[in-house]
Amino acid sequence: MEVHRFGLGIRIEMLKADFGDEELLDEFGHIFSALSAEVLEGLQLYGGRCKLDEKDSDSIFTLVFMNGKVRRMRKLFARLDGDAYIKSILASYRPYIQTNTLCKVEGLRYFGEFGSDGMLHGGEIKLDIRALMRRNLRHAAGKGFTILLSPDKFKGSMSAEFAARTIMGAARRVLPGCRIISAPIADGGDGTVDALVRAFDGLKRRATVTNANGVKVEAEYGIIGGNTAIIEMAQASGLAILDPGELDPMKASSFGTGELILHALNEGIKHILIGIGGSATNDGGMGAAAALGVGLQFQEAYGTMIVDMGAGVTDIAVLSMGEVVVSSCVPIGGDYFDDAIIRYLRKKHNLLIGERTAEEIKINIGSAVPQVGDLSMDVTGRNLISGLP
Repeated sequence: MEVHRFGLGIRIEMLKADFGDEELLDEFGHIFSALSAEVLEGLQLYGGRCKLDEKDSDSIFTLVFMNGKVRRMRKLFARLDGDAYIKSILASYRPYIQTNTLCKVEGLRYFGEFGSDGMLHGGEIKLDIRALMRRNLRHAAGKGFTILLSPDKFKGSMSAEFAARTIMGAARRVLPGCRIISAPIADGGDGTVDALVRAFDGLKRRATVTNANGVKVEAEYGIIGGNTAIIEMAQASGLAILDPGELDPMKASSFGTGELILHALNEGIKHILIGIGGSATNDGGMGAAAALGVGLQFQEAYGTMIVDMGAGVTDIAVLSMGEVVVSSCVPIGGDYFDDAIIRYLRKKHNLLIGERTAEEIKINIGSAVPQVGDLSMDVTGRNLISGLP
């Protein structure tokens, strides 16, 4: 799109991301029914999907009016901004964009130039604007109403953002012209980053981390106010990113959450807010502490190995100069050692013990590396030969 003279873009919030031409024409009709052929004559029209930044959703369609003088564009803006229905369908984030921003917009289609006959000429599509006006003449029944939408997620079914968009669609149909303020909320679990980034006009960062079961995944965290990070445990160690059959709190690790925190620290973040809802782990943050090298000077120029042994997996990381040099998640944890102790006593001493006894032996005298000197403790179990205790 070649930007010349002055331009004005409006960003329409469609009700779904996979909208078609029929839905788009409906919204065109609502918009152009508030305008006149005299206001539009000579203006060029562009349109398409384009994201201004990462906060934009896929359901936003940008409509750009170009080639007008200052007075004409001010009159156009006053018509658009003064119409209750049009304001209700515009995106809450940057509903209008002007010439400076339009210079950076790419991928818009040229729809044509408005003629005195109310038609678009010379573009990729043919639109009879006057026919659209007649088709969509409407009375703004909701004019004067303001609706605040602040849903939380519906766990296991839809996100807070999706819920807000669904309610918004119903409100538009029942009360056309109402003013809608969409502000999805969260309680520290899934959606916390999205809610706070949206509320404070923040940014998002992406990092590759380890999920609760030791698999590498992509996770996001937010940055607000320049030096405050919003870490969502559900992004790295959450229930929502695991299949139901993969859930096992006795084996899961919060190591990935620690990796997210470390990534934020390496970005120069000074303050961190952590939402711990939606977690698939029950390790008390030990995995996250292992990723961070808690209590150790991991900023120094030497390697420090951190090992966090859970029930089913063991997280291992080597940190140096404030970064993770290498990390791995081994699918062998405390349960493996318990089984080894049970097998050893059964084979060596014909003694059958339970998991609780094996756990006590592991805690009191167990070691993953050879020890100097012998360690012993009294153990009770069932004799496999006599069957007696």
